[in-house]
Amino acid sequence: MSDAVVTSYLRQRDSILKLPRQILGVFDGADKSCGFDRVISQIQYPPQGKIYIEGNPEGENFRHRREEASCGVPATTASQVQRSINGPCYGEPNNRNAVKWLNDPAIRKAIHADRSQKAYEACNATIQATLTKELVQPPTYFILPRILQQIPVHVYSGDLDFMVNHIGTELVIQNMTWNGKQGLQCEPLTPFIVRGRQVGTWGSERGLSYYLFHGAGHAVPHDAPEAAFAFVRDFVLQDKG
Repeated sequence: MSDAVVTSYLRQRDSILKLPRQILGVFDGADKSCGFDRVISQIQYPPQGKIYIEGNPEGENFRHRREEASCGVPATTASQVQRSINGPCYGEPNNRNAVKWLNDPAIRKAIHADRSQKAYEACNATIQATLTKELVQPPTYFILPRILQQIPVHVYSGDLDFMVNHIGTELVIQNMTWNGKQGLQCEPLTPFIVRGRQVGTWGSERGLSYYLFHGAGHAVPHDAPEAAFAFVRDFVLQDKG
């Protein structure tokens, strides 16, 4: 769902990105042609009904399987960006150094990773493929509400995550119904404080907690290790001793 709000996210981070106006214009045009420009205004607290997204991208994108393509050509002009939006060129993050480090025998021993198990992989779709094999809807609307009937769920995003931007995560949460109501009723703006410093915001309702980490990208524990540790200790494990 990050695709439906990517232009809104790019504009939110414009002071950091400083994208050329003509490239932002390409994204604006794609938004309008897809009907995504009307999505952001529907993200409200509390929700005012199901969020309508033109073309049912939730269902279509869920069934779509990404082509394994690494084009190796960065899109730096408006025309290249236009082609990348409409084409199959997705690219791949470079995780080689992290994978090599986490598979080092000394590191595996230090983190108590059983060396008899498979080697570490940056991405492994086995769990997702198993859970979603027979589904016709995203698990957010089918599996997660059922899990929330039994146990609490913690969802987090980094506000600098350009891979799965936080507005998309919030869109999904506000369009999901669990434990009798749709979405969060109050915007999750409670300050998340670690050693006297605000590292993010959070909110929790009906078993689902959502956290937004400041200054962190897709790999929150890497970008904000102290905040991530406090999150696991204080919220997930609830061990403040």
